[in-house]
Amino acid sequence: MKTALTKIIEDMDLPDDAQAQFIEAETCYKVGAYRAALIMSYTGWGLTLRKRILQAKCPNGITEIQWKICQDKSRNDESWDQQIFDLTQAKSDTNKVFCVTDDLRDQVKYWKFRRHDCAHAKQNEISSAHVESFWLFIQSNLGKFVPNGSEEALFVEFHNHFDLSITPSDSPLEPVLNKLINCVPKDNLVAFFKKLEEALHGNIVYIMEQNQAPIFLVLDVALRKNNALLENAISEYIKTENTILRQFLGYYPKHVRILKNDKTFIRNLWYEKDKHAQNYLRIVSSLLRNNMIPPSEQDEAMSRIISNSKIEIPHLDDLKILEESGYIPALEENLFSQIGSGFNWYNARTLLFIWFLKTQSFTKKHVEIICNATSGEYPAFFLQDGLQELFKSEPKIWKRFEEIASYADIKIPKSVQPSTAE
Repeated sequence: MKTALTKIIEDMDLPDDAQAQFIEAETCYKVGAYRAALIMSYTGWGLTLRKRILQAKCPNGITEIQWKICQDKSRNDESWDQQIFDLTQAKSDTNKVFCVTDDLRDQVKYWKFRRHDCAHAKQNEISSAHVESFWLFIQSNLGKFVPNGSEEALFVEFHNHFDLSITPSDSPLEPVLNKLINCVPKDNLVAFFKKLEEALHGNIVYIMEQNQAPIFLVLDVALRKNNALLENAISEYIKTENTILRQFLGYYPKHVRILKNDKTFIRNLWYEKDKHAQNYLRIVSSLLRNNMIPPSEQDEAMSRIISNSKIEIPHLDDLKILEESGYIPALEENLFSQIGSGFNWYNARTLLFIWFLKTQSFTKKHVEIICNATSGEYPAFFLQDGLQELFKSEPKIWKRFEEIASYADIKIPKSVQPSTAE
């Protein structure tokens, strides 16, 4: 059975000297030398923080001179242990290195005292439970002790922003994003967004009120800043993450503009890549609105769109641009020229048939095809149910449909007539 320490060694990015201490701590623990195990574990903890301090840039709020002094003390083999502890306890704006809560600072103080109990042979008993508890503390909190202003610290800040037990849901994201712009080199931005998605996923997966992954909210706010560096980085990031691309643009189709300079990718986007995306039709409408589909390709685009978005009806905000681009006649041609198609084909397009009858003028041709599809030995039963609900809720549409059928001597199946739905 793996211990918490085994998971720390396997899963966390530890410096070599710290890992050696943890391995020795586990050996001591297994033979019952719990005081030695706690001392070694505390040293491994401190060495990990020491490495982070020595590798970090100067944190926000601290002068370069102050930071050099901190790092010099952390290098000193005689004083580094006390220096690292002092830095965990610093909390004023002019000397704070770690952005952690007072409760975490108190817990570090507690474990330092227990380490002293072990090192100085004090009377307090140290058992396996103490060692295991300290390992669990490390497992839960080591990732939070990163120098303020570093990329690792930003991951913690983003995480805390979406943790409703720490940050109210209406808190602005801009202050954290501003730190991103200031702290992350432009060449690292794409990699940063990839790591940020991983850091947020699985911890606070969704903001329930909006049912969105936190990374989508981050990307949306970042793109609204109209910062060219962020836009270029996000464009490159989502183009390499197909699932993120589909879902993010599904929620925020207006942001397709950041792809504007990549004509090949844009064509692939509407032609095939996003056909299973949420709000696929909204994404394509935004491409059209931003003149990102050339006029010479729009007829082909409409054909592909209708083929790919068989269960999605047009959004009211997109109707004008879709009409201007030839969507309506292309949709009509698709829906009402498939004579002989099986019931599954009609069932899959139930929403589109309902939308067409509600928003467009229909004729004998439309009524006849719909009646044929919903009658016979294998009727489209989903379409039957959808039509019946439509005719019950929209008497004017039913009246028009019935008049056309009567005039053309077309038999309307009982299964779609509103009078049969009781």
